[in-house]
Amino acid sequence: MRKLFSAAILLAILLATVACGAQSSPASIVGPTWQLQQMKTPDGTTTIQTPSSYTLYLGPSSGTNGKFNFKADCNSGNGAYVLNGKSLTLNVQTTTMAMCGAGSQGNQYIANLGKVQTYDLSRSKLTLNLAANGGTMLYNVP
Repeated sequence: MRKLFSAAILLAILLATVACGAQSSPASIVGPTWQLQQMKTPDGTTTIQTPSSYTLYLGPSSGTNGKFNFKADCNSGNGAYVLNGKSLTLNVQTTTMAMCGAGSQGNQYIANLGKVQTYDLSRSKLTLNLAANGGTMLYNVP
């Protein structure tokens, strides 16, 4: 009876851990949908109030080339990427052109995507480094 009780408690703890959303850190930048938390440029730092409105998804690659999708506030788009070691190039190919509300960071975000040069992945944080010391964009996985 004690063994059955112990097994039931262990199962309850395991289920509670899974239900609380415990997740491992992504091993690659390819696959998860990244949510933008912050943009740092020489002009200053912008904290994103609604990270789910500014996302980046890099799909599976063929060699070093792949496709990506993004959401930039009320707009969305896609493009092609080249990933080689810590080097990352994003080429935005299409985007919707809706007028987002006041305070939108959508246009700056789209422009910054085209400036990405390298990346750093640490635990569940992704940092995209912009060319010519242009700043960084910090993401996490929800």
